[in-house]
Amino acid sequence: MYNSKKYKAMADKSAEKEKLFNEWFTKSYDRLRGTLRRYGMLDEDNFHDTYLFVRRQVLVPGKDITDYDAYFIGCYKKGPW
Repeated sequence: MYNSKKYKAMADKSAEKEKLFNEWFTKSYDRLRGTLRRYGMLDEDNFHDTYLFVRRQVLVPGKDITDYDAYFIGCYKKGPW
């Protein structure tokens, strides 16, 4: 049976994870681009696609990404998505 309290709690946790990720990305945007540019790896399309991919991964229930920097750079190197 549908449990609205459980669903609400999951939705709240998901919203909080998304908020934290977006805050991190906003703060880290220029630094990430600078790091990738320094190594001659900056591709605007891949950068954007990686943001969308990592954002989706952050929202996967039960998946806790603790180091956004490492995860983002690793996904970027594996892209394009």
